[in-house]
Amino acid sequence: TFAGWYDNKDFEGDALAVLPKAFPAGETTFYAKWTANRAAILFDRNASDATGSQTGVEGVTDSNVPGTFPEGTDKETIDRATDFYIYDYEQYYMETKTSFAGMKETVAAMHDLGCRTAVLTNKANTAAVLLVEQIFGKGVFDPVWGVKDKPLKPSPDAALEIARLFGCAPDEICFVGDSHIDMQTGRNAGMHTIGVSYGYKPVEVLRENGAQFIANTPREILEIAKNIK
Repeated sequence: TFAGWYDNKDFEGDALAVLPKAFPAGETTFYAKWTANRAAILFDRNASDATGSQTGVEGVTDSNVPGTFPEGTDKETIDRATDFYIYDYEQYYMETKTSFAGMKETVAAMHDLGCRTAVLTNKANTAAVLLVEQIFGKGVFDPVWGVKDKPLKPSPDAALEIARLFGCAPDEICFVGDSHIDMQTGRNAGMHTIGVSYGYKPVEVLRENGAQFIANTPREILEIAKNIK
């Protein structure tokens, strides 16, 4: 941010907001002073989708941006930071993302059996759709539900809306995830909960938060689901 003009390189004394219209005879030098703006550095933690590799970086998703600022920070500053986060994420979201080995084949096998698949994430909706479609293709997961008009996980609201779109009762659906938030969401929605051991949180955390089953590979997700009565 521009902080004014000074007649000395040490920026001592009062600053001039604008340069004078007339200069005295001889050589005159003015120095522009700039101050650095403070910024919050925000890291995505993959939002526990179980669809991509983990970076091992603890951080926040865009929905948690307000919590990174000191209490009392004005809404305009928070909104600007959120917009920047979403823009930046959408530019670089694919740099470290890929599907786990065997995931694409497992999803294809689910579709062969007549199963429908969806993604529910706390990521920004636009970024979530781009990410899933880039990895799996369009229509493989439908819907891809990011931050929209429902409360975030672990609220069951969006999960129950997806069940309604599927025409299924909650107890006819398996909620698969790799975090405590995922397990809480599935449990709150009354769905079968399958935690995956190869993702974000350790197995004991998944069990403590409601995981009824643990899958050690993507293929095991399908095998578990097929045997649920």
